[in-house]
Amino acid sequence: MTNSGNMLLADSPGTDKDSILQSFVEKPVYDASGRSPTKVTGEVEQLILECLEENRRKRESGRQKQQMKIVDVHAYLRKKGYDVSYSSVKATVRRLRDTSPEAFIRQEYQPGQTCEFDWGTVKLNIGGTGYRKYQMAVFTAAASNNRFARLYKSRTQRHSWSRMQTSSLTVAALSMRWSMTT
Repeated sequence: MTNSGNMLLADSPGTDKDSILQSFVEKPVYDASGRSPTKVTGEVEQLILECLEENRRKRESGRQKQQMKIVDVHAYLRKKGYDVSYSSVKATVRRLRDTSPEAFIRQEYQPGQTCEFDWGTVKLNIGGTGYRKYQMAVFTAAASNNRFARLYKSRTQRHSWSRMQTSSLTVAALSMRWSMTT
C-alpha cells in the first residue's frame, strides 16, 4: 500500500482497504457516441445501396414481393466475403432508407393448429421471355412455416382449384398426423 493509503487508514481507522483502493482507481469511461460500425466500409455501404436500388426497381415494375429483406442483404454480403454483423447491416439500411422500424407481434402455434392460404400475383421471367404475371396459391403451416405453392396463369382455372382443395386437405391431414406423432 502507498504512503497516502496508509495515511488514509490512520485518519479513518474504520475504513477497509477495498474502499481505499477504490478511491485511487478510476472507473474507465467509454464514449461510444461518435463511433460508427467499423466493418461497414464505403464498399459495403455501396453494395447495400445497390440492393436498395434493385428493390426500388422491383417495386416500380410490380414485383414488390420479390424485394430483398434486410436478412437477405446480410446473407448477400456474407456470401460476397464481408464479415459484417446483421445488426450493422440493419442499422445501415435504416439510416440509408431513413424510415422508422416496423413492429411485429410474434405468434406461436402448435403443429397442426393452423394452416394459412393466400392468393398472390407474382411477376416472373421464365425462359427469358420477359416478365409475365402469374397467380400463386400458397398454403403455409403456421407452426413450421413449411409452404406449398403452385403457379397458375389465372385464378379461374377451375380444375386446378379443385386440385388445390384436395391438396389443402392433404396438407392439413399431414400436419395433423405429424402433430399427433411428435
